[in-house]
Amino acid sequence: MIKISTGIRYALRSLIYIAMNYSGKPLSLKEIARDQEISKKYLESLFRLLKNAGLVHSSKGSVGGYQLGKSPEDITIFEVFYAIDGPINLVDCATNPASCSRTGKCETINFYKEMQDNLSSYLTKTRLSDIVTTAEKKIAFLK
Repeated sequence: MIKISTGIRYALRSLIYIAMNYSGKPLSLKEIARDQEISKKYLESLFRLLKNAGLVHSSKGSVGGYQLGKSPEDITIFEVFYAIDGPINLVDCATNPASCSRTGKCETINFYKEMQDNLSSYLTKTRLSDIVTTAEKKIAFLK
């Protein structure tokens, strides 16, 4: 089964929350954790990875917290995936042909490569702002 990791799902939800609730001041992990129903301790580990990737930055102190490191239009979903889980690798042979003894005579390797390339392309062209815009339209519709 191909499955997006919990870390990616929580990181994405948290980044969307920050983007949708930014009012000029950083948001605390405590607030994000409470709203998103995610363990603060788990978020700390995810935000360390997001910060290392430049997707968020933090400030300390009583009014400290996290802000996006770039505008939502400049954050690709691929960057979020990569920050949390590293390179996308659906099957080893698609990125490392030497990992399989059947690579030279495999009927499916090109299919796997194309699927991986298409996924990477989709994640690269999809921006955080695209998801935020869709979420805002849904919220407006429900009101």
